[in-house]
Amino acid sequence: MREFKIFLVLVIFTGIVYWGVEPYAHSQMNEHTSAVNFDFKAEDINQAKVELEKAMNSDKTGAEKEKDIEFAKMQLKDYEQLWANVDKIASLKADVSNGKEAFELNCASCHRASFDGFNDADDSISAYGIIYPDLSTAGAIYDDKFLMAISLNPALAMKNHKKYNEQNPHPMLTAFLEEDGSISEENAQSVADIVAYLKSIGNKALLSEQEKLAKEINASKMSDEDKQKAIELSKHRLVFEHACARCHDVKYDKLFAKINANDLAAYMGSIPPDLSMVIRAKGEEYLNKFLNDTQKQLAGTAMPRVGLNAHSQEEVISYLSVVGDSKKAERESLGIKIMIYFAVMAVLAFLWKKAIWKDLH
Repeated sequence: MREFKIFLVLVIFTGIVYWGVEPYAHSQMNEHTSAVNFDFKAEDINQAKVELEKAMNSDKTGAEKEKDIEFAKMQLKDYEQLWANVDKIASLKADVSNGKEAFELNCASCHRASFDGFNDADDSISAYGIIYPDLSTAGAIYDDKFLMAISLNPALAMKNHKKYNEQNPHPMLTAFLEEDGSISEENAQSVADIVAYLKSIGNKALLSEQEKLAKEINASKMSDEDKQKAIELSKHRLVFEHACARCHDVKYDKLFAKINANDLAAYMGSIPPDLSMVIRAKGEEYLNKFLNDTQKQLAGTAMPRVGLNAHSQEEVISYLSVVGDSKKAERESLGIKIMIYFAVMAVLAFLWKKAIWKDLH
């Protein structure tokens, strides 16, 4: 009976450590942040208010504190104006055909939309050697209002405005805003039309690529079950490629960044990391928050806000989970079997001990 009590104490202690102490330790090591929020307007304005409050209550004194407060106030004002402009654009009735014309006039010199025949972007127009992305799938993977915001003020929308300012302009130049930061009716309509156009081709472009990959997989010699898994993974990977693979490697899946590492370092300030193991290093909850708002989760990071919609963010997380933790299901299944095995062996050991030592007790 004494051995059973010892075993029971070990089980309880292990359970407390695994389900209690370890999660608590992780929660203390990472700063507490609010939940994932795809209402970027509310998120940005609330965060700007938090930063203003921090600046006002900081231990700094004199001119340094006043400078921080002034910056925080200006940031709050800028975010309020940016999202007011976005609300104005979102309230308009958009026209896809006009949007295609506006895209050609305002965007096609730098950006491709190859799915719809826009392939004449001038690659010599680049930022630190970074070629501007093809926007064929942008309307499918990015949040609508984020696309509007980034069209108006890229630095503020992507939350790297501390790096880019009037003295150091963001390389993505736009001309939709007036000098006072407001937007005219004509320009608001143009942005609404462009976003509507991108949405009209986005899902078609993504579906076209998915079908092409599925056709290649179905022509392979894999089993039907493996083909289905491969097709599902290809859908996740495709979104990741469009959203993240311009900068990040996933070497476990033989996926390499499309942009030269030195150019990325000049543009970002550092070389973006390989994401093969990030799901195991950081966890799904952390990644969800980080993708949703990089600066809130890791203040000062060089990585800009991604601006994905909810579905695309799930696709990216799913891809990283499969590639970075491909043995998770097998490991969890095996863990249950091992626990059952130890439980059975503990019972047998107890019965064996009782039979052997019964005459000595």
